Amino acid sequence: MRERMFRIPPWLIPCCLQDREEQLGRNGPVHLNHAVSLMDLATMYVMLDALADGGVYAGIPKEIGLRLIAHTMIGAAKMVLENGKHPQELKDDVCSPAGTSIQAIRTLEKAGFRGIVMDAVHAASKRALELSRLDNGETKDVYVKR
Repeated sequence: MRERMFRIPPWLIPCCLQDREEQLGRNGPVHLNHAVSLMDLATMYVMLDALADGGVYAGIPKEIGLRLIAHTMIGAAKMVLENGKHPQELKDDVCSPAGTSIQAIRTLEKAGFRGIVMDAVHAASKRALELSRLDNGETKDVYVKR
């Protein structure tokens, strides 16, 4: 079996591929690993921007919103990694009855948020598989558009 190689931009390695062998194992599907890592990064940027735009809509200057939301994302990621609780449980912990968080979650769920995110992961992994088969065994560099 021939090994596949991908060109990963240096700026991506520390933030997204750290401990990746532990996550999928040495023999994990490279195309899925690659797709999920890159798609997650792009999705986080879109989510960050959308949340900041929502803040602007509510009256918060975008730069302030971006910083607040970025720190919130860091905190949420640390909670998942460090305390062992499932994200569902963490979400439940911060949603108070009739509060702002549960209202936001209700709006996201009504719009099909989870399904949309799952479809995006599926589309990215499908495209990564297509790219890995594109050359019939030849190694191709896969570049990230900057």
